[in-house]
Amino acid sequence: MEAINNYNSGLNRHQLGGFIPVYDQLAGTHYFLIDGNRLGFMFICNPSPGVFDNQQDVLAEMFKMDFPTDTVCQISLTALPDLTLQLSAWSAVRGGRMTGNDKLKADLLNGYQLDYYDRSMHKPLKPDHDNLMLRDFQVWISLSIPLQSALPTELEHSRIDSLYSELVSKLITIGLHPFKVDAENWLYCIDKVVNPGKNSRWAEGFIDVNTMKRLNEQVNVPGRKYTVTENHFSSVTQSDDESEHRYFKQLSVVKFPEYVN
Repeated sequence: MEAINNYNSGLNRHQLGGFIPVYDQLAGTHYFLIDGNRLGFMFICNPSPGVFDNQQDVLAEMFKMDFPTDTVCQISLTALPDLTLQLSAWSAVRGGRMTGNDKLKADLLNGYQLDYYDRSMHKPLKPDHDNLMLRDFQVWISLSIPLQSALPTELEHSRIDSLYSELVSKLITIGLHPFKVDAENWLYCIDKVVNPGKNSRWAEGFIDVNTMKRLNEQVNVPGRKYTVTENHFSSVTQSDDESEHRYFKQLSVVKFPEYVN
């Protein structure tokens, strides 16, 4: 209970950003400066389209790469209520294809369909059937690599560049189409997870980064409350809109099986 009280006391003083160790993007690179003398980077990938012959072999090679000791790799499958860019592109492709009297009817139908998709990001697709909602599935791959000091030496920078290029090549071979994350993308991703809601700042499809502030400080949103309990971590507002409330469960894995079928 004391640990929970300490977390909540820290959240009240520093808000959520105080617990996130990402400080800034290293100029001219896609690397991030991380607390504790570490350098990190991240990719946004498509989920695998399926298993093909050499996919398992390439994955095995990827995890056998010569990373520095104490490197941390995290792979997350996310299901996000953010289809802003996809629906905008869909609307552009679907619109303006008819002429004459059919144009008005076609555009009206497209508008109804777009409203339905937009609404279905926060409400069930078939309310009387189940609670399934539209989601954008992404695979986030992030690595944190230890450094000798706060900034990488020339040798460390060169080695990380080599690892970065090799990792990109392997992800492309697997078919994950890695997107290299910069400061704006990172903040946009984190915001969608910890600051949900159909009227949140990320709902327009982008977030501007303030270069005068640390990245972790920009995660904080005025009016949002973060709380730790024995059962979950929560990010909520005073609004009655359920899309603005999110509750997180954490699973701790003590031991992995040697092989996973």
